[in-house]
Amino acid sequence: MQSVKDAVDDAGPDIPPEADGPFVREIDMALFPILTVALSGPVPERELIRLGRALSDEIETVSGVLQADLTGERENQLEILIDPLALETYGISPGSCRRRSRPTTS
Repeated sequence: MQSVKDAVDDAGPDIPPEADGPFVREIDMALFPILTVALSGPVPERELIRLGRALSDEIETVSGVLQADLTGERENQLEILIDPLALETYGISPGSCRRRSRPTTS
C-alpha cells in the first residue's frame, strides 16, 4: 500500500493546480461479498429468464443484500409459437414462417 501512495505522491507535480489532489484509500473487499448464481437446464430460455428475475427479486429481500443483478439476458429476443393446425388451415408452410421471421439487414 505504501508503494502505491509513494507513486501517487511522485505524480503530484504532473497534476494541474486547479485539480483536486489525489488520494489513496484502501478498501477491504471482504466487506463486499459477492455471490454468483448460474441457471441452466433443459427448459426454454424464457423460463430461465423468468426464474432468474424471480430469484434476483427474492435475493434482494434478504437482510444485508444491497443489490442483485441479472446478467446474460438477451435484450432483443423474439419467440414465435406456431400452431401447426392454424398453419395448415391457412395453407402456410413452416418454412415460410421461418423465412419471414428472419432478421433483415438495413
